[in-house]
Formats: sequence, C-alpha cells, structure tokens
Amino acid sequence: PQIQLLDHFTIHRPHLFQKKLCVSPEIFDDILDEISDDPIFHNQSNNPQLPVTIQLAIFLNHAGCY
Repeated sequence: PQIQLLDHFTIHRPHLFQKKLCVSPEIFDDILDEISDDPIFHNQSNNPQLPVTIQLAIFLNHAGCY
C-alpha cells in the first residue's frame, strides 16, 4: 500500500484506508493494540524490524489481495 498515505487516509479518507487494508482504521488500531507487545515484533538483532504499524499494514494489504 501507499504507506506514507495511511495516516492521511485514516483521518481524511477512511474509506480508502479500508479499501487498501480491508479493515477500518478502528479495527486496525484494535489489532495493533493486541499484537504490539508480542515478542515476535521486538528483537535484539543488528537488523531492526519495521515498526509494527508498518508490518501490520503490509500484511493486511497482502492478505486482502487474495
């Protein structure tokens, strides 16, 4: 998805947010609250992970394509 536009879509065009990720911004935030503290998203590697928000958006976009 157009990651840089998700914040804009959340506030000004929630229908586009939902079209891109197949969930409403409210549901996205609920999912994010549930998974953010999971250790799978936090590591001690020299290769940092993307923020959980971005990982979730990428997953939902890909999952919604199938």
